[in-house]
Amino acid sequence: MPTLTVTLVDHTQGTSENFKVQIQHAFEDLLLDLLWTASEVGVVNMRWVSTRPAPGDQDLVIHWVQDISSSYIFQQLGHKPGDEKDGGFTASNRGVRGSEIYRRPKVADDPHARFPASHFAKLAAHEALHNMTRMGNDELHGRGGLADSPPQLPVTDPNRRLVQAALANLPDQLL
Repeated sequence: MPTLTVTLVDHTQGTSENFKVQIQHAFEDLLLDLLWTASEVGVVNMRWVSTRPAPGDQDLVIHWVQDISSSYIFQQLGHKPGDEKDGGFTASNRGVRGSEIYRRPKVADDPHARFPASHFAKLAAHEALHNMTRMGNDELHGRGGLADSPPQLPVTDPNRRLVQAALANLPDQLL
């Protein structure tokens, strides 16, 4: 049975619990779809925390930060996120892999744009693909579904194969 334990770390101020629950449920549904096989039922254990999680307590960590200027990855790993219009970022340093998504991504045509929870769930799933597979933009983008940039639905069989192959060798996570 494919199992994945995920921790979402909230670094923002004022994100409502209701909105976080909506993101969590939508993200969990996407991960269950990525784990799906005809012969096995996948299991996703997921939680939100507002403090640094304990080491070894999860397979995947996604950091929820206010915006690109608040990048936790930059603070911790020294990698500067790319395009300020991106919705998320994943990077590695010293054998540790970190992923983050932005509560307030910059949108050229509407700097005050609001997005539904499903938007952030797709971004989190996309960054999870980068994280779990250790693939950069050139290797991952353009493969369809959640691997596209921006990520698209439905989840594709190639998306599932990438995640399921990565389960056996998940990287150490930025806590």
